[in-house]
Amino acid sequence: MGGGLNFLNKKTWHPARPQNLEEVWKREQAAAAEAKKAEELRKQLEEERKRSEFVQMAMDTGHLRKEERLDWMYASGMQAKVDAEKRREEMLTGKAEVELRPEQQAGTEVSRAEQLANLPSFYAQATPASQNETWMRLNNDPLLPRKRQQQEQLAKLRDNPIKM
Repeated sequence: MGGGLNFLNKKTWHPARPQNLEEVWKREQAAAAEAKKAEELRKQLEEERKRSEFVQMAMDTGHLRKEERLDWMYASGMQAKVDAEKRREEMLTGKAEVELRPEQQAGTEVSRAEQLANLPSFYAQATPASQNETWMRLNNDPLLPRKRQQQEQLAKLRDNPIKM
């Protein structure tokens, strides 16, 4: 006769079933890989921060000149956001000049609210990434051809209202 409860290993819910053990092993491997990746990203971020601190110290002491390069093009969204926040903070504290539009420079008094409205914003600033994203959203919009068709029809009606 067969032995008691050995049939339970063949049930789909049993933890000792080989397929279940394999799935647990795969999930543990995936979790370990994810933890390793997160650790590498943390180390990379820490290294980048240290490097930027050293460069800033060198620039402050005069050992290094600030060079205008194209690094801003390759900066991540997080870095661009930090830079925009720094510029905004400089504008609010008065360290940087607020650039006024030509119509405001005529000697008229500008209220504080108008000055704040003229400050650069991360969201309103036209960065290459935001321009590309805007273009992609506009041209990949499924309703865009329908909207154009409606506008063309309205234009035809305006041109010749008798054919209504």
